[in-house]
Amino acid sequence: MKLAELKFWHQICLRIAVIQDAVTINQLENGLIELKFKINQNEKGIIYRLSAVLLAHDCSVIHAKIKPLPGGDAEDTFLIKPPDEDKKRIEKVWSDFEDLQSQRMATLDYLNQFPDKMRALEHNMFPSRKTRINIEPSTDNLKALLTVTTPDRLGVLLFITQTIYLMSLDIANLEARTEKSMAIDSFSIQTESGESIKPGILDKLKQLIFMQL
Repeated sequence: MKLAELKFWHQICLRIAVIQDAVTINQLENGLIELKFKINQNEKGIIYRLSAVLLAHDCSVIHAKIKPLPGGDAEDTFLIKPPDEDKKRIEKVWSDFEDLQSQRMATLDYLNQFPDKMRALEHNMFPSRKTRINIEPSTDNLKALLTVTTPDRLGVLLFITQTIYLMSLDIANLEARTEKSMAIDSFSIQTESGESIKPGILDKLKQLIFMQL
């Protein structure tokens, strides 16, 4: 990994959100990049938008985790397999992140600019008999733990975070990993308003995920 690429990833993190106030980047021995940044948990849909841009530019998310911090912030850690050394592509990733974070473009409109990727997503998003979905609501119905285990393939994290976002739910915590060709993604979810989750919402969420994974 060249120094110019490391500088790029540092710049990309700094531009993720204006509310961000801490960024660290670690280059690992296996060539992967660890991105760690702090955000305000009131920032909705950031994981969905981040997943969209990384997928569009061939960056594979190997592992992801959100750690809640005191005061309402969260520390996001992404282990990423970076793209090739095409500088023009790297510059475009930076620009795309900025556009989505400033909400100058809707994420779905952004993804439609990559028809090859969308066709690949459509090819990969199919129900699998190996998929397991478990949802455990909290006793007060303010949060729920969603765990999805499914064969690892292009777009799994993007599709799940998109579905959560479009149902007006928010990700309070996330841990995503891959084991033996299976994606194991766990989400602590809540409503955007912080109110209790209405009856039927979690069943609908589970149904929508099962339809594609």
